[in-house]
Amino acid sequence: MEPARAPAYLEPTRSGRLRLVLTRALLFLWFMSHLWWMPAVVARIDFDNPCASLATLQGILAYLLVVPWVPVVLFALWSWQTFRAGQSPTPGSRVLFRTRIRTGWWARLDALGFAAFAAMFAVVAMIVWRELDVLAIFINHGC
Repeated sequence: MEPARAPAYLEPTRSGRLRLVLTRALLFLWFMSHLWWMPAVVARIDFDNPCASLATLQGILAYLLVVPWVPVVLFALWSWQTFRAGQSPTPGSRVLFRTRIRTGWWARLDALGFAAFAAMFAVVAMIVWRELDVLAIFINHGC
């Protein structure tokens, strides 16, 4: 029988906390900025003559085709890193509070959870792409 080991913990650093909080704040501001600029951009579109607003519509379309894939890539990356490292959180991760390092099955379960979120966001992104395909056809062939 193996002797029980004391659980390992990942200790936060001052600079790590600061970078983590700033990153989350910037992501929040980026998300909230959509409430400001998206109505302003949509207001510039002339729906009676959409060909006059072709550049604006193409920009919106390109943005909406790329953005849904960002969480897919992030969750897939976190899943891969957790599987590869065999622990969660992965080595070098920034944490706000003292966090217990999980290894073995718990780390694999975390990695599977990240992979499941990546798959769910991929389905949402594919639905968005399918819906925007009609808009793309209208934009490219209607003018």
